[in-house]
Amino acid sequence: RVLNRALIEARGANSLEQLLQQETGVRIGQDRVLGSRLSLLGTDGQQVRILIDGVPVLGRQDGHIDLGQINLQQIARVEIVEGPMSVVYGTDAIGGVINLITKKAVGVTPSLELQALAESRAERNASVSLLVPLGSKWGLRLGGNWGHFTGVGQDSLRAMLWNPKEQLQLDGVLHRSLGHGRLALQSRYFSEVVASPGNLRRPQFRPYAFDDRFFTRRIDQALNFEGRVGANGYLKATAAFNHFLREKNTFRLDMEADTTSLVEGMQDTSSLVGAM
Repeated sequence: RVLNRALIEARGANSLEQLLQQETGVRIGQDRVLGSRLSLLGTDGQQVRILIDGVPVLGRQDGHIDLGQINLQQIARVEIVEGPMSVVYGTDAIGGVINLITKKAVGVTPSLELQALAESRAERNASVSLLVPLGSKWGLRLGGNWGHFTGVGQDSLRAMLWNPKEQLQLDGVLHRSLGHGRLALQSRYFSEVVASPGNLRRPQFRPYAFDDRFFTRRIDQALNFEGRVGANGYLKATAAFNHFLREKNTFRLDMEADTTSLVEGMQDTSSLVGAM
């Protein structure tokens, strides 16, 4: 299946999670802390590999990639391959592969695209995309996206059904046209902060609460070549370096004094580095 840019815009999807919610055979589950999780044709998301231009997305939590962290602003199309693909992509592609293809930095005239979204469920989103042609063979595309969700379902004890979160993504593509191919250098930065308010404790006397804060950061670099080699050959090659970081911190909030302090010994950090 191929979900092109026209379909992405028609659905008003800002993330891969929102796009796949309307696809047959795809089920999206939710977790307050870990975000969304995928099931493809009954196969758990732990066995579905997610790629961006053929480069695996790092940072599985409990075996799943949070699809809400994959922004679609610079994505030209999404390809879904259902069924076993482990021979080509590894053991975590038994259920299939989802490959996101980014927009190319090509064009003859500069262009600027601005988008803004505000929903009644307390979600705000703004994005900018800039295309700058640099002569006849070079092109540069820059983009940025900011999203903020204030949370839903606060009860009398402060805990929320859907936690507040804020996301920022910056990306750029430098494109070079060759005689019979093209070369692209891509760079992408993503950060997310999720706040998990804790229940109010001792509300009658010096009330306090323990709040968790989850910080996620992804830095992706990739160099792609695609083109003809010789009279009858065609080559696609990718070199990539990815870094993923996730931190959890617990804070004590004293209501009476209105102070916040980091709780020692309650930190958790996970880091992954991938290269191909």
